Amino acid sequence: MIRHVSAAAVAFGLIASAAPAAHAATVPPARWHIVYQTDTANVTSLYGITAPSSTDAWAVGYTSYGNGSSRPSFVHWNGKRWQSVVIPDTASFRPLVAESTAPGDVWFFGEVQSSFEALHLVDGSWQLIAAPGNISTGTIAVLSNDDVWMLGLGGGCNESTGRCTSQLLHWNGQAWTSSTIGTLIEGVAGWGSHVWAIGLTGRNVASKSTGDIVVYQFADDGWHKFASPQPATEVPPMLAAAPSGQFWMLAPPLPGKPWVVNRWTGKRWTQLIVPSRLDGAVQMGPPMTYDGRSGIWLGPFLHWTGASWVDALEANPFPSLSGFGFQAIAPVPGSGSLWAAGVDSLGQLIAVYGRQP
Repeated sequence: MIRHVSAAAVAFGLIASAAPAAHAATVPPARWHIVYQTDTANVTSLYGITAPSSTDAWAVGYTSYGNGSSRPSFVHWNGKRWQSVVIPDTASFRPLVAESTAPGDVWFFGEVQSSFEALHLVDGSWQLIAAPGNISTGTIAVLSNDDVWMLGLGGGCNESTGRCTSQLLHWNGQAWTSSTIGTLIEGVAGWGSHVWAIGLTGRNVASKSTGDIVVYQFADDGWHKFASPQPATEVPPMLAAAPSGQFWMLAPPLPGKPWVVNRWTGKRWTQLIVPSRLDGAVQMGPPMTYDGRSGIWLGPFLHWTGASWVDALEANPFPSLSGFGFQAIAPVPGSGSLWAAGVDSLGQLIAVYGRQP
């Protein structure tokens, strides 16, 4: 079922400046800067953020009230400032995940009462679409307005046999179709025309002991499985994909071993070892993401540029990590900057690492 909702008009702007330099200047190190912050006594947070362009970005979440009610939060970057906006007829929608491929193709996934739905901006209007899948970060991959994958709610594991199946749902622009994989799928990631799924096999379902990681890639004729270089794990890996066909995954290391990012180049696996001095900056959430250039972000505080590691935790502007939490991150297209959204002791929070676009 699709319901059409009129879109609020959004004005886009650019700030441009140019100043010739007489001498080469030292580039200052990147820092975190708070760019949006609310002040509320109610329970409020931003759970998703996406940036289809440098002059267009969205952060979403909701505010919960003492009487059990809630209202959605939609915060928009128009190239000049972040500001709260109202999308009509969405009072009962609780957005949890934000994805996009272009300014005219923006998706918010969340809950409407007891059902899961997606709010989709396409052709200038918002559509509320049933989304009968697992609405959580790391289980959805938006490739285009008619190519969306998400982990379904069907499937499960037989505790006596240990056999597991998972349902994967695909949106083709008109309807959802379903496929089944004989593995316990834990995560989905995609970019461009490439989509990936990660599963665990050999896991003892009752004891939740370690399982062997299996990688799936979708091609025209279905899902194809191939072996993973990652050793067995109890915790599902974080995933990131690039439009070139590169794919990264990160799982907690075995005791005494370093953090390792396994990278599929499109032809073979390679490994990136995280230096031990950066262990504190490795985050298992928010998920890691392709940086739009040659590298990835491992959560909000550690960046692999494609050539070197950058510790963004040292640039943290907050006096205490206990007072805030980033729930989602999104690279700013065409730059090395990163948007991050979440909550602090006052309310909703958006920050940028690097230069604000």
